Amino acid sequence: MPFANQLGLLALLSVIPFIILYLRKPKPVEKAIPSLMFFITEKKTSKQFSFLRKLVHNLLFFIQLLALLGLSIAIAEPFIKVNYDANMENTVIIIDGSASMQTKLGLLTRFDKAVSESKKYLSGRVSLVLAEDFPLVLAEDESEEIVRDILAKLSPRATGTNIGDAMLIAKDILRGRHGRVIVLSDFLNSEGPDIFATKRVLTANDIDVVFVSVTSSAKNIGIKDISLERTNAQVFVKNYNNNEENVIVTVSQDGRVVAKSEQLKLQPKSVEGFSFQPSQGITKIEIEGNDDFDVDNTAYISIPYRKKIRVLVVTDVKRSSILDALSASGDTEIETKYFTPEQSMLKDYDIILLNQFQYVPGTFQDLSNYVEIGGNLIITVQDKMNLMDFADLNIFSFDSIKKEDISVCANVFNQFTKYFEKEKCFARASKYYIGNATDKTLVIATVSDNANTPVMALKEKGKGRVFYYGIFDDTSDFKTMPSYPILWNSLINFLVKSEDVKDFNLKTGRIIGIPEQSIKTPSGNIKTTNLVIDEIGIYEFNSRKYSANLLNEKESDVSSGIDFNKESSEFIVKKDKKEINMYLSVFLLMAVSILLALEVFYLKGRGDL
Repeated sequence: MPFANQLGLLALLSVIPFIILYLRKPKPVEKAIPSLMFFITEKKTSKQFSFLRKLVHNLLFFIQLLALLGLSIAIAEPFIKVNYDANMENTVIIIDGSASMQTKLGLLTRFDKAVSESKKYLSGRVSLVLAEDFPLVLAEDESEEIVRDILAKLSPRATGTNIGDAMLIAKDILRGRHGRVIVLSDFLNSEGPDIFATKRVLTANDIDVVFVSVTSSAKNIGIKDISLERTNAQVFVKNYNNNEENVIVTVSQDGRVVAKSEQLKLQPKSVEGFSFQPSQGITKIEIEGNDDFDVDNTAYISIPYRKKIRVLVVTDVKRSSILDALSASGDTEIETKYFTPEQSMLKDYDIILLNQFQYVPGTFQDLSNYVEIGGNLIITVQDKMNLMDFADLNIFSFDSIKKEDISVCANVFNQFTKYFEKEKCFARASKYYIGNATDKTLVIATVSDNANTPVMALKEKGKGRVFYYGIFDDTSDFKTMPSYPILWNSLINFLVKSEDVKDFNLKTGRIIGIPEQSIKTPSGNIKTTNLVIDEIGIYEFNSRKYSANLLNEKESDVSSGIDFNKESSEFIVKKDKKEINMYLSVFLLMAVSILLALEVFYLKGRGDL
C-alpha cells in the first residue's frame, strides 16, 4: 500500500515504548490483612475470575495497541488507486421550459416528467439551464441540494424552445472542464441552431451529451394565428390531429359573449378562419372543448381606447370610392363640405381631404397655415391641377396628363404601404400626371415606366404633413381591390400618428426594455426594466394594456417528435476513466475513534472510571 507521507511511518516507533510500559511489572505493595479468614474466603473467588481479569487486561492492551497503530499509519496518509468517470465531476441539466412541455401526460405534464427524470442525473457540481426562447441559467456549479430546491419551484412558460443555444451555454459553463450535458425535452425545437449540429460541437470538445425524451402521444386543436386591424380580426384555428374535428370559437368581452362562430369542420392538419369586428378594450377568444394542450386554446386581443378621427372631405360629389373606403372604418368621423371653411374652423379637424373639389384662388394659403400648426392635408388628383396655385404646399409639378395603360408600383414600404411588399406593382392605371416631385418630398409610389413620376408622395411642413394621391380612380382597377380601403384606413391612422394595434398585441418569447416600473403580469406584479413576455394573458405597463399570445405552430404541434435511435448511437463521447488517490486516513481515524470509545466502555465496566 503506498503512502503519501512516508516519513509519517516513523510514528510506528511509538509502539515500542507502549509495549515496554506494558511489560514492566509494577513493584508489589505490602498491605496488612486484618482477618486471615477473610483472605481464605476471597482466595477461592480470585482464582475463579483470574482468567477473565487477564483476558480483559490483555483486551485493553490490544485495543490501545490497535488505536496507536491506526494513528501512526494515518499520519503516513495511506491511499489506494481507484477508477471513476471524470465526466461525473460536472453536470449541466437542460430542461425544456417551453409551452409544449405543458402537454398533459396522465395526471401530470411533460415538464413534471422532465423534472423527475433530471434528479437521476445530479452528480458533482451541478448547473441548471431552462430552455426557453432565451435560455435562462438558473444555477451554476451548485450542490445537488440547491439544484433540487430550484427544480421543486420550476414551472414551464408559454414560449418557444431554444435547445441549441441552451447547449452552447452549457458548453460555456463547463469552460473546458470534464463534464456532461443532460437535455430533457420533448424536442419540439422552434428556435435557435439545430440540436444535432450543436451536439457534434459539444462532443468534439469531449463533452458527453445525453438526450432524454419526454415526448408522448397527444391531441390538440389550437389557435395558430390572429390577423388584426382596428376594425377587423381574423382567428385561424388548426387541427393538428390525424382525424377530422369540429370546434366552435367564442369571443367575449368583460365576461359577455360578443361573437360566436358556427361549428368549424376541420380536416386533419387543416386550418380554418373566423372573422369578427373587435371592440376597444380587452377581448378574449376561446376554443370550446378540451384537448391535451390547453395553452393555445385561449388568446387575447388588446385595442387601446381612442377618440374618433375627425376628417373633413372637401368635394363637389356626393359619392366616391374614397368616401366609401373612409366610411367603412369605424374610427373616423367624416364631414363633407363643398367648399373649404374659414381658417378658424380648420383646426377642428384632424385631417382635411380634397377630392374632386371646386378650386377657389387663395384656398391653399389657408390650408398652408393649417398644416403649419400640425394639421394633415390629403390632396387627391383631379383635372386642371396644373392651373392651381398650391402656395407652399406644392408637392408635385403637374406638367401634363398622359393617357396610357401603366402599372403603379410602391417604392417605399411603411405603415400604409406594407401590404404591397409581396406584390410591389399593386395596380393598373390608364391616366396620370407627368411631372417631378419637389424638394423634400418623399416619393411613395410611381408609375412603372417613369420612376420620377410619383402617384403617391408625402411632405413634411411645419408640424403637419401633406400627402398626394395621384391615381385617377375612375381609370384604375385599384378601387376594386381589397387593399384599397386598407390603404385609406392605414393612411388616416398614419397621418394622425395613431398607434398601431399590432404594437399592443404581442407574441410570447420576447424581451421588452422599459423604464423601471411596477408591471402587472398575468400571474402577478413584478418590478423590472427588462420584461420577459412568457405568459399568455394581459400585461399592464407604461399605462397601457398589452395582450400576449403563443401563436407558435411548432409549439402547438405537440404530437410530433424526433427519432433519436440513429443519432443516439453516433457522436458519443467515450467515458473518460480517470485514476485518483483515495486516501484512507479518514477511515483509520474513524476506526481509532471507535476503539477509544470501546476502551472507555471497558474501563467504566470494570470500575476504573
